[in-house]
Amino acid sequence: MLREYVSGEKIKDYIKRKGLSKKLALNLIELIEEFKRLKFKKLDMRGEHIFIQKDESVKVIDPRKSFSKKVPIPYSLIKAIDKAGALEDFIRILINYRPDLLIKWKRALTR
Repeated sequence: MLREYVSGEKIKDYIKRKGLSKKLALNLIELIEEFKRLKFKKLDMRGEHIFIQKDESVKVIDPRKSFSKKVPIPYSLIKAIDKAGALEDFIRILINYRPDLLIKWKRALTR
């Protein structure tokens, strides 16, 4: 069943083709913050479910188990950025704009 068509390009493909801009990185960070604001327990979403629009806004499809499964770190998002070859750029932007998140995410990723 198709509810709605979501245009855009999968995050990994988009970043490989166009790179990770500051605007896109901040939009991804804001996406995670919006999930928190909405009281989602699962802040992780697969890269296959993240679509980047022409204006670098972000759309997510199928946020499954968002209120039931607790995943406080966006592991899959970070993995998708890494596979696209832009993890260092993302970390640099995170350090400058949200160092608090870098500290939280780094601790969780090194466990």
